[in-house]
Amino acid sequence: AIKALDCIEDVFSLSHSSQNSASFTGSGGSVAGPRGSASSCLGAALKAVHFAMQESGGAVFVMCGSFPTIGAGALERRGGGAGSAAGSEEREVALLQKSNDFYEDLGCEFGSAQTCVNLLLAPPPNFVVDATTLMRLPRACGGRTLFFGAFEAWKDADVLGRELVRSVRSTRAFEAITRFRVSTGLECTEYLGHFTRPRKSHEISAPVLSSDSCLSVMLTHETDLPVDSTSSRGPQSPFFSQPCVQAAVLYTDPNGLRRIRVHNMFCSKSTSLTDIFKVGDVDAVLTLLAKRAAQSALCAKTPVARARDAFIGKSVHALYVYRKFCATSSSAVQLILPEALKVLPVSILGLAKSSAFRSLTGSGSGPAMTIDDRAAALFRVLWATPDTIAAYAYPRIYALHDMPPQAGEPLQPSELLYGTAEPDASYEPIALPNSIAASSESLTQNAVLLVDRGTELVALAGREVPKEVLRDCFAAVSAPQSAHGTPPPSALVIRGIAPGNVEDSSASELEMRVIKVVSRILEKRAGLCSSRTLWMSESDSVEALAYQSLLVEDKGGGFGLGYLEFLKYLHRKIMDQYSSETILKELLFWDKLDQGY
Repeated sequence: AIKALDCIEDVFSLSHSSQNSASFTGSGGSVAGPRGSASSCLGAALKAVHFAMQESGGAVFVMCGSFPTIGAGALERRGGGAGSAAGSEEREVALLQKSNDFYEDLGCEFGSAQTCVNLLLAPPPNFVVDATTLMRLPRACGGRTLFFGAFEAWKDADVLGRELVRSVRSTRAFEAITRFRVSTGLECTEYLGHFTRPRKSHEISAPVLSSDSCLSVMLTHETDLPVDSTSSRGPQSPFFSQPCVQAAVLYTDPNGLRRIRVHNMFCSKSTSLTDIFKVGDVDAVLTLLAKRAAQSALCAKTPVARARDAFIGKSVHALYVYRKFCATSSSAVQLILPEALKVLPVSILGLAKSSAFRSLTGSGSGPAMTIDDRAAALFRVLWATPDTIAAYAYPRIYALHDMPPQAGEPLQPSELLYGTAEPDASYEPIALPNSIAASSESLTQNAVLLVDRGTELVALAGREVPKEVLRDCFAAVSAPQSAHGTPPPSALVIRGIAPGNVEDSSASELEMRVIKVVSRILEKRAGLCSSRTLWMSESDSVEALAYQSLLVEDKGGGFGLGYLEFLKYLHRKIMDQYSSETILKELLFWDKLDQGY
């Protein structure tokens, strides 16, 4: 296994040379070969892998950049290129459904053989691979789906190689069975994520689990919780009346030993809604809303627009309940938010503007998307962790040109922060700069901004940035020469993305700090599939569309409303909920989000 990892790293280290990267991935500089023209027998290859692995089980990593055209699992082209997904709602719903059952059924067979498949799709520009059909295979066997859209080796091979090495090196648990138990009064009603079909009521099977795996569980409060009482044998245990949730994982470690890991959580309970809102967790709420909407769009033929309206309506109803039963002030012209959920509105707005849920039609709809982009974003939401979804909804923007002195340097252990002068496992090794608002007000022509959206890193550079700052923040990379013989254009790549970007004695202080900051972000973000560098332009220009959806507080971006307009929209919808008919309509939107298995 160690030799295999070294081999992977050696292969992807060739990508620093445009000539070598083209020879590694094909003459067209893509995993698919020359513009995806070659025939592909992906289905037959996967069947062969299943036959080889059915006795041992394990993890499989599949890289594909072309459309399956021959042999078992061959697909028929359905369209879905850039702009075609922006047609009618019925057209998008049809394209988001699988074209046949081959890959999902094969995924179930992999799951039964205790094998998970991780699928890395890297199609060349302007090429569609029917991701919505192919990605159902990893979902059915507990694997992960990574989509490297418009892949070109000279600029994207480092990102793909980094993610492949990270996936192989992740800590893993094999033949895992997860079971959730809850105390009287609670019930597990839904499970969201990538895993095999449940074998029993509350038993979830995943052939392989890693440190990046995420399973979301929806708990409902069905009946009254137990109360403190005294039996004939004396007082009950103090834990008797406390709600309890238990998560147990039975798995095989890499050494072949069968182990079990159990987490028990005793929760506080209250008869006051105000107490409940005081401990609200924005990341948990956002994760549940996003995953449930994404699964409904992929598995139940729910239009994306309706799924988006459903999680917005559910948020509106929660804020209405707080206003009616918990708020001390009830001015009709004031929007009242719980202290713990202050950032929920802007997070919901950002989620509505994300590539998974934004509108593809109308003014300000953002850059053109293929149906593969949409499907990949929805599948990514299904298995993403809460911190990734939080960054996906509201991007973290850092000013690299004006970092404070501490940014990019190791954090010193603080007794005030950690309670001890010694660092522990949660110790943050590198200090990140303070994030700034995701709005056009943060853009200046002399700034270099790094945008972390959970699934991608985007660098925004102004046209008046000093050359010294550009040289410290970016590395110049040459693209392969075009077929017409024109000189290869140069592109700027964020320092720290390529494995070769390491500190050296000739690097400036700013360059070393930028590399450390980017490396720290990459450590936290599993499944980062894109790294781009864009130049800032006028807000109404065509170039600005490429990063408009990142500025979630501005108008446009695929939803039309800015942050202030969205707050007014929420306030109006909350006031409308005082009509019982409106309440029923909003709740039905959410409750009727049909799910898959």
